[in-house]
Amino acid sequence: MLLKFKYFIKSLINYHPKSMPNWMKLLKKKHLFFFKKETSKNILIATLSGGHRLATSLESLLGVALSLKGAKVTFLLCDNYLPSCIMKTLRENVSLADNNKINEELCQSCFNTGKTTFQKTKLDIIYLSKFLSSEEIIKIKDTVSKTSIDQIMKFKIEGIDVGEQIHASLCRYYAMENYSAETDLKKITKDYFFSALLSYKSFLNIINLNKFDIILSNHGFYIPQGIVTKLAEKNKIDFVTWTSGARKNTFIFSHNKTYNKDIVDENVNEWKNTNFEKIETKIDDYLNSKVIGSEDYIYQKNNIDLDAKKYLQSKNIDHSKLMVGMTTNVIWDAQLHYDNTIFKNMMDWVFKTVSYFINRSDLNLIIRVHPTEVKADRPAREKVKNEILKVFPNLPKNIIIIDSSEIISTYKILDECNAILTYGTKMDIEYSARGFPVIAAGEALTKNKNLVFEPKDIEEYYLLLDKLPFTNKLDKKTHINAKKFAHHYFFRRSIKIGTLLEKKYTFPPFDIDANFLDILSNGKDQNLDVICRAILNKKKFIAER
Repeated sequence: MLLKFKYFIKSLINYHPKSMPNWMKLLKKKHLFFFKKETSKNILIATLSGGHRLATSLESLLGVALSLKGAKVTFLLCDNYLPSCIMKTLRENVSLADNNKINEELCQSCFNTGKTTFQKTKLDIIYLSKFLSSEEIIKIKDTVSKTSIDQIMKFKIEGIDVGEQIHASLCRYYAMENYSAETDLKKITKDYFFSALLSYKSFLNIINLNKFDIILSNHGFYIPQGIVTKLAEKNKIDFVTWTSGARKNTFIFSHNKTYNKDIVDENVNEWKNTNFEKIETKIDDYLNSKVIGSEDYIYQKNNIDLDAKKYLQSKNIDHSKLMVGMTTNVIWDAQLHYDNTIFKNMMDWVFKTVSYFINRSDLNLIIRVHPTEVKADRPAREKVKNEILKVFPNLPKNIIIIDSSEIISTYKILDECNAILTYGTKMDIEYSARGFPVIAAGEALTKNKNLVFEPKDIEEYYLLLDKLPFTNKLDKKTHINAKKFAHHYFFRRSIKIGTLLEKKYTFPPFDIDANFLDILSNGKDQNLDVICRAILNKKKFIAER
């Protein structure tokens, strides 16, 4: 109650959330500009989690731009309604009671951030709670109370796998894939189930009452966004999902799929026919920049050790043996994004690979644990190194783990390797483009493109390992194609929005240019126009060259 009063007072003094775009200022001189009306389509931007500052910032930009091009745009927000969602998490070194209190307070600030930002666009906003009757809520509560945890994890409505979205949300909430021992698991699972059913029924009522031509949703999975996209799909409403790219101010958009499935299924002719001479220097320069990340989003200051030889000497590695590099994902994240693999999950791949190399004393296996494991807004509570040492407490000298907290450059280490093993990181894209042979064991974005080795089963995976070390790097044709695909992914599918201005060490990591009206009216940001027209006309999301 005190928190609501606090936000009420802020609303009286024209409060604006820190680091969020102020559309009252950005649109102040709108009457001075002309905007060609290109459409009259009805678009729902299902932000829902208004406190996700990057999503709210970008989606407010897209909403305003689409509106100025003639679309009828409506924003959808959760109005402090769902007990659990994509925003909530279990914090380390905080009691469960305090964590629950922080999550409850988060709801109000989340709603306030989204509402205040969107209101200043003067576009319509609808709220999740307004589309459910008290009778419907009573029925949902009854279903939740009668459904066991095991039943929840397998729960489906009209063919929509609600249990899958709940599992994804629990992995994200606990920042771990194996959350079965969590003391509050029953309560949190029930909360997510309740939220999923509220989202399902409310959103079903929304699309039945409104004839939306297109629905835009960040992520495309988790609760509630995953329910939204599944309902859109079931009701044959076109939807667009998006995620952040690696390069500064870039985003990847997809029609009617999440980005990873979209890019895996994409026709190879989208990039194979690229004029290689025109893009070679560009992609080479970008891949070189990855070593220190100068062209990518910068959320925090990082120290990087570039002296791989000195680091490897400190590990007493036998340099007479060639090295094989292995790059891991964050455990819980890998479980969500890459589920169609020959292994049960990423750690199954890790354990089987380590077990294999215990008997390959002729080679060094260098396991690079993903730095995001510890450098993220929700640090992983399952650590790859810890999980390996539980199973293999006495690793032989030829197996070296570079932990997530170590600042040695991943690139400088992998550059010393004979071959690279990946599960689902973008390293399959980067190292095939660098000319290295890559064995991709997971649902990698390079799948079905003849750029990397793709074992069809575990037996074939072992046969590939038996061929190590490889005598050659990639052949010239494959290397060129790998560079073409890397360019396509990092520069064409990852669309850079010129209207956004870099803002280091903050979240979101950008501001919207104060000259937004002039930029949009005069077509000065071609990629923003590309995104808008692709949304409106179901065109391909590919950046201007």
